[in-house]
Amino acid sequence: FFLLTLTTGLAWPPPYEPKVARSCNTHPLSFISPPITAQSHSPPDMERATLLMGLLAVALLGCCRQAQGSEKIEILGAGASFPVTLYDDVIFAYQFIEPNVSLSYLATGSSKGKCRIKDFDATCSSTDDAGRPFVDFAGSDSLLKASEYEAYPDLQMLPTVAGSIVPVVNVPVLDQSAGEVLVVDRAVLSKIFMGTITQWNDEEILAQQSQTVVEKLRSSNETIVLVVRADGSGSTEVFTKTLDLFSAGEFSNLVGSPGSSASVWDGAVGRGVNVRFRDGTSSLSAAVLLTPWSIGYAAGDAADGAGLQIAAFRQSTTQSIPVTYGTESVSFAMLEKGLQFGNNGDDPERMTADLMDARGGLAWPISTYTYVIFRDGMDGDRLRPGATCENVIETLKFWHWFYTSDLAAQLASNRFFVSLPELVQHPILTTLRSMKCAGEAVLRNFGDLDEAAIKVKGVIDSVTSSIINLYSLSFQAVDEFSRITYDSASRNSLIEIDRKLSQTEGFKVVTGNSIYNEAWATQELAKVVTRNGVPTNTPWNDLHEEGDSSSSMVLPWFAFAIEFYANIPGKDNDLPLTVTDENLGLILDGDIVDWKDSRLVTDNAWLSSLSASDEDLAIKLQAFNERDTVHAILATQLSTGFSIYGAAQKYRSYSQAAIVASGVAGAFVYTTSMSSTPSSLTPLALKWPRSPVAVSPSYDSGLTCVTHSTAFDPATQAFVVDESIAGCYPLMQPVNLIFHHSFADNEKMCYTNEEVETDFGGGLPAVRFVKWIFESGESTEAALTARGAIPLTHASRNEAHITAVLHIMDTINCGHEPDEVVMDWTTIIVACSVGGSVALVLLGCAYYTISTRNEMKNNPLKGLNVKKEVLAVMDDIRDITSGNVATYIPELGIVPPDLFAIAIVTTKGKVYSCGDISHLFSIQSMVKPFSYAYALDQNGVEFMKQKVGVEPAGGAFDTIEMNPDGLPFNPYINAGAIAVTMQLEGNTHERYSKFKDFLGTYCNRKLTMDEKIYQSESSTAARNREIAEVLVRNGVCANEFDKEHGLEAYFMQCSTQVNCIDLAKMAATCANNGINPITKKQVVPLEINEEMMSVMMTCGMYNGAGNWMVDVGIPAKSGVS
Repeated sequence: FFLLTLTTGLAWPPPYEPKVARSCNTHPLSFISPPITAQSHSPPDMERATLLMGLLAVALLGCCRQAQGSEKIEILGAGASFPVTLYDDVIFAYQFIEPNVSLSYLATGSSKGKCRIKDFDATCSSTDDAGRPFVDFAGSDSLLKASEYEAYPDLQMLPTVAGSIVPVVNVPVLDQSAGEVLVVDRAVLSKIFMGTITQWNDEEILAQQSQTVVEKLRSSNETIVLVVRADGSGSTEVFTKTLDLFSAGEFSNLVGSPGSSASVWDGAVGRGVNVRFRDGTSSLSAAVLLTPWSIGYAAGDAADGAGLQIAAFRQSTTQSIPVTYGTESVSFAMLEKGLQFGNNGDDPERMTADLMDARGGLAWPISTYTYVIFRDGMDGDRLRPGATCENVIETLKFWHWFYTSDLAAQLASNRFFVSLPELVQHPILTTLRSMKCAGEAVLRNFGDLDEAAIKVKGVIDSVTSSIINLYSLSFQAVDEFSRITYDSASRNSLIEIDRKLSQTEGFKVVTGNSIYNEAWATQELAKVVTRNGVPTNTPWNDLHEEGDSSSSMVLPWFAFAIEFYANIPGKDNDLPLTVTDENLGLILDGDIVDWKDSRLVTDNAWLSSLSASDEDLAIKLQAFNERDTVHAILATQLSTGFSIYGAAQKYRSYSQAAIVASGVAGAFVYTTSMSSTPSSLTPLALKWPRSPVAVSPSYDSGLTCVTHSTAFDPATQAFVVDESIAGCYPLMQPVNLIFHHSFADNEKMCYTNEEVETDFGGGLPAVRFVKWIFESGESTEAALTARGAIPLTHASRNEAHITAVLHIMDTINCGHEPDEVVMDWTTIIVACSVGGSVALVLLGCAYYTISTRNEMKNNPLKGLNVKKEVLAVMDDIRDITSGNVATYIPELGIVPPDLFAIAIVTTKGKVYSCGDISHLFSIQSMVKPFSYAYALDQNGVEFMKQKVGVEPAGGAFDTIEMNPDGLPFNPYINAGAIAVTMQLEGNTHERYSKFKDFLGTYCNRKLTMDEKIYQSESSTAARNREIAEVLVRNGVCANEFDKEHGLEAYFMQCSTQVNCIDLAKMAATCANNGINPITKKQVVPLEINEEMMSVMMTCGMYNGAGNWMVDVGIPAKSGVS
């Protein structure tokens, strides 16, 4: 057995208060463990503690969904472009969560968003033609002015997420692949944009660079070109305000008062500074990409997506490692500057704060909140035309979900934004719930939405990854029992996918056997590709050689277009550019090298009259930098060797290639309908041999292909593009779901947990996932359309086929009655490709049940009233009130001393709990065994023994003394725990995030950090910073990077929030040889669990370990929380 003890800022034992209603609950599981015996003993050096005895707990979660209505409620938003990629993603996901709501957001810029939420007719410019004049909410990066609040007193701004504005540069001599990056500090960046530094080899710039970069810049002698926004932009306001702070007001004097409009740069232009203006983020990004020796600014997500060079920032002259932009550095800026509304001089009730000019060593100094704006108390003519209070309700419900949803937080992180900490969230949610329509608080009784922790594991093709990733994340809102995780691959051929994912023995997954079978994979998918579906008159396609009993079924899901665009100078926009399949192949083969080639002129007579230079009319391919599935499809369908690809300019995404193409005369680019393309490019109208006319890519031309009566052949289960159909775009590509026959075979797909490898399993969740995709109706279809894809669910004759296959899926239940308690804990293996082949291959089918019918035999606790015994323990200690709360970390000193809880958890799943069991507190020093186990698992036992000892220290927990080898005595004192986090990989966020996920596997839920505790601990850690310096001098820590990031990661680990039952679950997993008895997953290998427990036996209770072992006799770890 395993016992954890901790101090929580609670009295040991605390007083019992009869006036507070508290319940002791037992979870309805059938398993129960032998009795636990231990003395109620207060160990040395502990003033207050909670005793947690336990071995395992399990939580069964439910999911409530609202009934779907027949009419959708439309919610309209417009404004800031800074967060638009994030808003697009969350709106995509929300369609699955609330299918009765149609939600959209138009990026107009902050200024145009603010005038729309106020009064379009009265406050927007007469030349404002951005569209959507009336909205339910607005987005803005710039703040409302006092005069706007006076004119419209019901305006309410609320921060949504924090993000970064980054300096973006085009310095041709820098080799990004070698890690060369331009570094700036406050003085350099502000002087560049003030125009007082005008050359790239200026000594102030050189002083910030590495020696390699210095040598390259010193000989450049190039003039700096500034690229700035011409439109009203919140990004401009944030950036110029920050520059003014950097320069102590000098920017205002030389350039202009910080603001969102282009006029802010008037002073620079008037002094002859080389400034170029561009409308919108995409245009600015393209200008920087195309202008050597230029510098501009953009949102971090947009800059990253466009593949721009992003400058690093040196916070001080003594900082050896510059800060780079990202979620971690923005988080530090938010913790430093953003926890207190009104720090910008605004009324705190307006809920605004400046994150700019954060000075912490790990903080990004050009960070900002972006905001949503509402009209509180809207009614009558203050509602937009066509809206009612129902629109207000659904608008606020969406934003409530946005703030409280783990899914939204994950999507934000994916886009390099940072969700708000709970400290900031609380007043925002209170405000949302108080907002009114027609005099009523519309969310008065609205609670937090349920969230599920669902992940997807598999291999994703880069072409369809954005859609599949969003579907998988969105699935967590409707299914709480599935675990789905992704391993994305940057480049996937069909064979490569099958090297990742295959099967053996008719889909059976057994402990000790590999699930991968390369021969089957190659054969299976090669046939699908060659034949685009295998002819058979049954719903089960036999894709194997004769005599093989395996078979598959295909579900066409959606289609997208492979598109071509050109940038031809002097072209009349009304003239089409028609290209035959033969000529397209010749372009890709490098046989046609300019746009005036006679073979192209045959179909486009206007080309011969172009007056542009030969250089501007030379065809220049701008391409995605991977030979992906689209590349393979084009090579096959056009019979081309793709010779032009070798000399092409290559970029990290289709969107980036298209952005660059918009600024390169003669450019030629191929992309997909799921990628963004500048409207200035000319689409190629394709004419295939059997095409009646040339057809340009569009939703309508794709729909023509999909809805034609010959589009789907039930016999082959294949979607076929028939180019002879008038108006059908010939390069439409289907994406299909393919299931192996075993998914419809109960005997083959259903295994007990003992038979299944712990990393895989779950036939039923796989079925639920696919049924959800095809049965969600308009929500999923609208989401596909929004991403440039066309649903195939209603293609002619396909609908009946899908209905038949889903009916077969309904019969898959592994022999269980509908009302039986079944808990699925699954990993769905996912592969993705395109081109009439496979989008998702779902493998791995197993599950286990928690049954109330089977009782443990020879149960030594049978007949014992454990609840009564727990209550008796509480009654015995309730009157003890001695002791004090810890104050060495200030935030711990304000913990209420009357909180108390007991949790007992058995290795077989029985849970007993009493008191404040749901109260969250920081784990503090009890995290150390798990941090040690994680490092052992990552680095190996022998490596860690070179960094930290395993002997008792014989002194205080924060001793700075080292053992004779110069190492910390053990990993459970502060010095050892800090040394452990220094051995992890990545920056602070990466170290902590990965560890937090690891720790969550012990207690079966996603854990969070207490930001206030972390900030308090980090700011009062002089002793721990002294320890870190000693570790560097002794060689335990390799460099300054590991010192800084390891130390901060340690503070974050200690600030992780848990409750008593969480700790009992952790203890249970340790007692069960490192196996979580709920998931049956080996959280850590047995040998690592034994190492961690053995060291805990002798070192877990500091200098009281000896007495503890004599008196109690089991491994334990103390902590002050």
